[in-house]
Amino acid sequence: MIGPPSSLEIIASLAVFALVSYALYVDICKVPLLGELKGTPLGKLSFLTVWINIIWVVFRGLGAVEVCLRWAWGHPVETITQVAFAGEAFIGGSGFFLTLAYYSLVHFDDSLWKWYAKCVKDGSIPYSVETHVFYQHLVHLPHLFLAVFTAYFRHPKLLLQHMPEQIQVILICIVFGIFYICCVMSSYKASGYWPYPFYNKFMNWYDHAMFYTICFGLFTCLAILDRWCILRLH
Repeated sequence: MIGPPSSLEIIASLAVFALVSYALYVDICKVPLLGELKGTPLGKLSFLTVWINIIWVVFRGLGAVEVCLRWAWGHPVETITQVAFAGEAFIGGSGFFLTLAYYSLVHFDDSLWKWYAKCVKDGSIPYSVETHVFYQHLVHLPHLFLAVFTAYFRHPKLLLQHMPEQIQVILICIVFGIFYICCVMSSYKASGYWPYPFYNKFMNWYDHAMFYTICFGLFTCLAILDRWCILRLH
């Protein structure tokens, strides 16, 4: 019989939920939509960062609710517990991918930061470049560490009990990849602009196909790795 959560698990769940909620708030409300992307029908939903932050808030919110209900009732609430714990491998993998992809593809692009400086001067960014750098770190960096932190402090028996099979994790990643590609393509078809500047370096649709295959292949591998680490850790 699984009893109520420890105080540490409650505090960790609520703290992680609060932090990712603030990251989503910053991503949506503080970081402006720049340049031609203002005309895209999806707006900020063209960005993978926003989708991952939304997913994190939803699942970490469910995790916080599950912990509070388990504390109040003294035992797990089956349906909520299953949903809250079953997505851990996917959530962890998405966190790893978000941090690694941003710092490998975006953050160190000098042309992007020159553009940010220009946007500060013309008022498109209503604060300093340094503040913009801080916001970009906030919405991309914590997820890598929070994925490890959360998996460590969550209830080990519930994690193992509700951990999906590897093939299920792979299918979830594939479905999410297809979903996001559809978002990007529909936004491009409607506006003629890509959400990330480095997309403009692609010469043809083959380059796009290879990029998405590599990216979401890595995304899937990170989710599988996260699942493997959780199973070994606990």
